[in-house]
Amino acid sequence: MTDEATGLSQGEQGGKRLAVVVDVNGQPASGRVPLHYAVEDAKVMAQGLQREVCGLE
Repeated sequence: MTDEATGLSQGEQGGKRLAVVVDVNGQPASGRVPLHYAVEDAKVMAQGLQREVCGLE
């Protein structure tokens, strides 16, 4: 895959690739249904993103 901004592939870019995964359980915003599984979903997403194929830490 090539980065559109730099024209470099993931291997050519070097450096760290990071992702931020945010979870929010608890009190919902007014008029919204509370989330019950956001923390668990975020953990599973983080595990998936840490797979070598994704190239993220």
